[in-house]
Amino acid sequence: MSRQRLKVMIVDDEEPARRKLSELAADRSELEPVVECATAAEALRAIRTERPDLLFLDVRLPDRDSFELLDDAGGAGEVGVVFVSADGDLALRAFEVGAVDYLVKPVSRGAFERAVERAARLKAARAAGGNGAGAEPGGNGSGRLRRLLARDQGRIVVVPVEQVVRFEGDGNYVRLHCADAAYRVRATMTELESQLDPDHFFRVHRSTIVNLEHVRDLTHVIHGDYQVRLADGAEVILTGARRDAFTRALAGAGASAGA
Repeated sequence: MSRQRLKVMIVDDEEPARRKLSELAADRSELEPVVECATAAEALRAIRTERPDLLFLDVRLPDRDSFELLDDAGGAGEVGVVFVSADGDLALRAFEVGAVDYLVKPVSRGAFERAVERAARLKAARAAGGNGAGAEPGGNGSGRLRRLLARDQGRIVVVPVEQVVRFEGDGNYVRLHCADAAYRVRATMTELESQLDPDHFFRVHRSTIVNLEHVRDLTHVIHGDYQVRLADGAEVILTGARRDAFTRALAGAGASAGA
């Protein structure tokens, strides 16, 4: 069966950069170039009229912030967005808004082709009924979050969710507590909860989600609430109203629910 065709749009204010991406796209038979744009204003009009499948978007445009452009266009939505930049400073923010990939200039053929393959897999997953939001499409098509990208002292760290002992809300951010390190990502607890696998993660409190595999015990404390002890020694509060659902979730995860 032939591969699904992808309509491509290239947005960059530098003509050599547009030409390079256009040449790389011309070598891929499954890509259909749509239009090249040099400004955010041109891109917004073209996105609305041409409805591309794959958008190569320069992070810094002269007339508008690229992230604002995406907001005005309705977000990433069904468009696979690949950000392109001269540096990696905004990679974390790019992935937080649902980017398929983040390429650093000069873009190599290998990096370009990997981005195209990833976009094709994402479109196929969406067509099959998954949304792929916040996660790389898995083989089972679940669309559950598998890893997070966190900034740590000038580098971007890939954190598999199974390594996170607990998540704690911190305003517009969430702190990830692992066995030997802690990180912070820009997200809300509600957004995160919707993407995590409920068979393995449970929201014990409005500001805390725990990894059920790291729960060691729970103790009744006061006013119907419980104290949950985790593998890293941390103790968090479980609201009494959630106790029954929590013990059922523990049993489902293979742990003992207790009395």
